[in-house]
Amino acid sequence: MLCTDSDAVCQLREIAAALQPGWDWSSFWATFVATVAGVVVSALLAYWLLRRELRDEYNARLDDAFVKVLYAENAIFRELEPLNTAAGDEIPAADLGSNPHGLLTALFAARMLARNIDRDVIIELQATLADYHRMRVSSRMVTGQNLVGIIAEWRSGALTPQQAIRAAKDAAAGMKQLLDEGTA
Repeated sequence: MLCTDSDAVCQLREIAAALQPGWDWSSFWATFVATVAGVVVSALLAYWLLRRELRDEYNARLDDAFVKVLYAENAIFRELEPLNTAAGDEIPAADLGSNPHGLLTALFAARMLARNIDRDVIIELQATLADYHRMRVSSRMVTGQNLVGIIAEWRSGALTPQQAIRAAKDAAAGMKQLLDEGTA
C-alpha cells in the first residue's frame, strides 16, 4: 500500500507492517554497539577538550598575573633608574626603602593562582628578593633584570619550571654571595 505524503496514519501503518515479520537481533546489536561506541568516543573527546580548555585558561590567568609582576618591576626600574650611577650606589640601602612592596604583592597574587611546580617557581622567584633591603641601587637593578629574564623565559617556554627554579636559586645565591662580600 502506497501512502501519500500528507497521510500520517497510512505511514504509521506501513511502519507497523515493516516491523511485523520479526525482530532482527543482529541489526539491534549492531545499532546498540555503534551507539555505545559513539557515546564513548564523544565522552573521551569532550573530556580531552575540557582538560585542554582548563589548562589554557590556567595558563592565561597565570600569564596575566605575571604581567602585573612585570609592571611592578617596571615601576621599580623607573624609580631606581635616575639613581643607577656610581654616586647612587653610595646611597645607603636603608634610604632606598626596605622592600619592593608592589612587586612582592604581585608575586604573592601569582603564587595564589599557581599550582604544583609553578608555585615552586614563584617561591624561588620570591627568594631572590629576600635580601633586597640590603642591596645597593645597581644590585637591585640586576636582581630585577634577573627576575624579569627568568619570568620571561619560563613563561615563553624557553625554560622548563625546573630550569627556572635552578636559575632563580643561582641568582639568589650569587646575590647573597655578593652581599656577604660587601660588593652588592
